[in-house]
Amino acid sequence: MALLTINVAPALLQVVDEVVNIPAARQFMLMIPYGFGDDPATLAMARRVLEKAHRCKTRELVVYDKASPMLVDMVVSAPITHLTLHMASMDVLYWLAYDCVSFQALTEFELFSCVKQLIIRVGCGGTPIDGLKEAAERLRAAAGKLAGVLALRFDMASKKRMLGWDGVDAADRETDIQAICSDIIAAIPRMRFMKLILKRHDSVAQEVSRRLAVHYSGQLKDLSILGPVAIPRGTEFKKLRRLDLDYGHISTTRAPRVNPAELKLLCLRDRLTTSAWASFAAGVHNRELMFANLRVLSLESSPPAAMPSFAAQPHGRSAWRLHFPTLQHAHIHCGQGPFPVLEWVVFPPRMALLTINVAPALLQVVDEVVNIPAARQFMLMIPYGFGDDPATLAMARRVLEKAHRCKSRQLVVHDKASPTLVDMIVSAPVTHLSLNMATIDVITDLIRRAPSVTALSINQLGTDGAQPEILVPPPGSGRTVVPLSTSITVLHLGRGSLERQPDAVLAANEKDTKIHLEDKQGPMPAAGPRQGIPGSVGSGIAHVGNAETTPLLHNSPSAVSLEAASHGEAGHYLAVARGEARWMASASSLPVLTLLLQASFHFVSVISVGYLGATELAAMALAVTLFGVLVVAPVTGLLATMGSLCSAAFAASGDRTLVGVHLQRGLAAVAVHFALVAPAMWNAERILLAIGQEPAVAQLSGTYLRIQILGVVPWGAFEACTHYLRAQGITNAGAAVSAAVAPIHWTANYLLVRSPTHGVGFAGAPIATVTTQWLSLFGVFVYIRAKQATETWGGWDVRVLRTTGELYRVAAPSVVATWVWWCGCELLTLGSSYFGTAQLAASAVMLSTVGLASQIGNGLGSSAGPRVGSLVGAAKPRQARIAGDVSLAASAVVGAACSLCLAVFGSEWIAIYTKDPAVAREAARLLPAACMLLAGGGLGAVLRAVLRGVGRPGAIAVAHMVGHGACGAPTAYYLGFRRGMGAAGVWWGLAAGVVLSATVQLVYCYARIDWRDTARRRR
Repeated sequence: MALLTINVAPALLQVVDEVVNIPAARQFMLMIPYGFGDDPATLAMARRVLEKAHRCKTRELVVYDKASPMLVDMVVSAPITHLTLHMASMDVLYWLAYDCVSFQALTEFELFSCVKQLIIRVGCGGTPIDGLKEAAERLRAAAGKLAGVLALRFDMASKKRMLGWDGVDAADRETDIQAICSDIIAAIPRMRFMKLILKRHDSVAQEVSRRLAVHYSGQLKDLSILGPVAIPRGTEFKKLRRLDLDYGHISTTRAPRVNPAELKLLCLRDRLTTSAWASFAAGVHNRELMFANLRVLSLESSPPAAMPSFAAQPHGRSAWRLHFPTLQHAHIHCGQGPFPVLEWVVFPPRMALLTINVAPALLQVVDEVVNIPAARQFMLMIPYGFGDDPATLAMARRVLEKAHRCKSRQLVVHDKASPTLVDMIVSAPVTHLSLNMATIDVITDLIRRAPSVTALSINQLGTDGAQPEILVPPPGSGRTVVPLSTSITVLHLGRGSLERQPDAVLAANEKDTKIHLEDKQGPMPAAGPRQGIPGSVGSGIAHVGNAETTPLLHNSPSAVSLEAASHGEAGHYLAVARGEARWMASASSLPVLTLLLQASFHFVSVISVGYLGATELAAMALAVTLFGVLVVAPVTGLLATMGSLCSAAFAASGDRTLVGVHLQRGLAAVAVHFALVAPAMWNAERILLAIGQEPAVAQLSGTYLRIQILGVVPWGAFEACTHYLRAQGITNAGAAVSAAVAPIHWTANYLLVRSPTHGVGFAGAPIATVTTQWLSLFGVFVYIRAKQATETWGGWDVRVLRTTGELYRVAAPSVVATWVWWCGCELLTLGSSYFGTAQLAASAVMLSTVGLASQIGNGLGSSAGPRVGSLVGAAKPRQARIAGDVSLAASAVVGAACSLCLAVFGSEWIAIYTKDPAVAREAARLLPAACMLLAGGGLGAVLRAVLRGVGRPGAIAVAHMVGHGACGAPTAYYLGFRRGMGAAGVWWGLAAGVVLSATVQLVYCYARIDWRDTARRRR
């Protein structure tokens, strides 16, 4: 199961203890009601129930009572991972912090080395100031266990006034404030995220929060202030990425000074707009503000005359321009009065979501001034009281017509639907419609006359005495049914809609309209464009600000299932496939270019060495084979897993510095692997002689690998950094660095290998390669510094080395799969080495060719895997399956085209590598098998990516074992050695293994994967 929650009285808990079989749920929650927090019998039963839930991934205990020492004893002995307490004293929390080693999360107060967020909530009882002082003292006492805390939340939103310092002189007050601040600063040396929740009358808490904010100003990347905190002038938050401010109606509070170019999220409420824009404009004289990296913008509730001072400065001009070139989500919500920001904003050409919720007096500004971009979703909200106002509706219609380039246009009406509104909707290009209240007659008229509406949401549906024509009548009633409009694909009725017709069932049309009914248990989940309507009529960018409280357990299985159904099934297959094809073409072009540039390094090296002779070419092929088996294959598997962990941490974690932690683990794994393989590479010549290789070839291969030792660490570190950047959505780093380094590598290869004046012969090829690897590492470091892509880097921490074993444990299937696949391919070179220098050199030529052409398939796979994984995680199983189909079809087309070109122009291509007739003749014999290997390998690359995207790396390992281990290697040995076919037999055997491996993965994808169930499990 996904979630099992048990909330029973103690008398019934015995039934659970003795009878109920608790399944292996992902989340298990047990609740103890008020009055039983210190009852020994109840706690003993609860402990036994939690022990029965040992197979559950998380086990949460919720106690609606005051925590007691007896409860602490039970918690310490029970396998609890999440604990929620209604009320607890500082001593109890202190005992919990030091005794419970199984915890992953504890609300209210957290003191564990694995905890990243610290919550201090003061003012719930007793004297608030004493609680704050005691909390600070506890923090200092636990300083050794708080080194990992990067986020601090002060919740001073108490209904009581902070009376702790009444009657105390200023000197004692200052002493206490300094003691509190020094205790917290000493306990938490680093701070990345800070949230302050304060009340207007809490002057002492405001002062403590102000000093902490100033102290950590140079470190903070995420700042959220809900309440009045006067930041001193001149305080700069240089690294701030996310800013969320809500000072209420305190007009004297100043906004912090930040760099607009660094912000990625900006949320301003109430009178903050005045001081915030003035802070942003500090030092700007051309009246042009550029928010170069802003992704989310939310401006809410600007009162009258919010910005007159800013609008009039400087130089007496009033026109400002606010540029948001990278903006994806924008939410504009304001009340009555002037709102000049709408006149200043320059939206980017394309966005994901634009929401405008303004009063009619301000709607005119949108109608006349605002340039609406081509957003995927555009939402316009009409407030209560204006649902039948002709002027307001006329302006709304013009605004919706201006949004014609938007993919979906949603109109949200917080008022009762009227015939006037229906007339406006019929003439406006509305695709999604949300109504707070409507009668049957109005809805029937709307359904019949509005062909553009594809999704309809009604919060309350009333009849007003009319016949419920869109409802299926009871049998024998004689009423007729009016079918829904054929354009509507989603109909959503709120929880109050069917109270008057409890036995009615909705009619569906020939397009199988998806009907969502809210029951009394809660709202329906939100849905995406053209697939559903947000469950709440007043939905905007609800996720902009940080929530007041964060539950430990989230979606229920039923909600996920409904969300998966609403997200994943709408849309014609060909239409979705065309969209995925366009996305694939756009997203894979850069990875393909990057991989081709990186493959060109080996391609140029092979060409350079090929002109030295067949022996040198054979030696290089053998050395590259050993380097791939010893270094490239295992490190690639490790870093692929590291990249997946980085992506998950970046997308799902509140502390994004976990991405940097995973990078450190990856770098540590590279260093450990270097220490393991360096001795084998140094003694490569002896190893090759021991397995029967020719002395001349073994000697040159040993020289190549000894030099290549210097490139193991920079190559691994470069790959780790590119995975680190790719997890943050920065995909062009590899292409940029490779494009800069490639000309240097080509030139160095010629000068060091073939130049008559500067060349050093065969050794020049590994020297050029090592030089390129160090330059690539230096280039990616420069790229990170230039792009300031350090948001997820929390600094070096030697304690990460203790948890590197976790990376090895998770990466084991990926490493095995990659190593088996790589060894299967490298058997081509190793097997060919026993048939003479000419056949080994020919095998090197064809391997270089296949490797260069297969980078297109690998590039498609590098885009298909994250795409499928993100769609599955977004509860869109059908679209994820279609994305996989499109990527497989693209891979098949590319593989067929490359094979055809190789078959037609094979002789001319071989001539580029070598002039030796014996090598050229042997290479021509390998062409048919190379074409087969190329087609199967490209398909396998995409299948591997799809399986990784759905979280099935074990299937990849099994497929490689079957294809390469059970079929490829035995067939290659039989054809090459027993039947006397030589290198051609080895190639045909391995090609058969590659095709079989791809076939096994293909069958598994279409026969064993339940996409809907996979999406539910991923959520």
